[in-house]
Amino acid sequence: MIFPVVENQLPLGDFESWLYKQEELSEQMSENLVLELYSFNYKQKDAKHVFKAAILHYFEKEEFMRWKIKVNLQDLINGRNVNDILSEFYWQLKDELPFLANLSYSLFELEEIDYGYRSRIQVMESIKSEATLLLDELLEDERTNPAFSIYFFNRKAVSWVDTKMADAENSKKWWQLWK
Repeated sequence: MIFPVVENQLPLGDFESWLYKQEELSEQMSENLVLELYSFNYKQKDAKHVFKAAILHYFEKEEFMRWKIKVNLQDLINGRNVNDILSEFYWQLKDELPFLANLSYSLFELEEIDYGYRSRIQVMESIKSEATLLLDELLEDERTNPAFSIYFFNRKAVSWVDTKMADAENSKKWWQLWK
């Protein structure tokens, strides 16, 4: 519940309400974090920023980034916050997480949709497809690799030859077009 607050997906007030309804948080989190959460002034000026600074250090960056990337990929698949997510992938994360680079370039195709050869619907379908493949690969690697790290994740290689050969085998030959 903390990560959605940090990512502006859950209002701080909703988090505070949820927090006070929890009975056994100490079993789920460290006592220091629980104390910090209960003693935090949720009504203070600039509470969201102060909350992030006070709470995020209790979590490993790896844990947060795994959650963030998976949630953002699912949002892309669902067509939510597409421009914001692609913008963050491109401007802030593609160097740190190179596997996001290809998907992040879709931002420019969306921005220039009036000048491209594909419609917005086609571009969105491509984004959703790419996000689905990437999320599936991430989840599979995370499940099968005990030493998985989001910072060292590499996409599976796609063979251009295999893809083109499959397309060629499934298409009609030029001499069969009139049949």
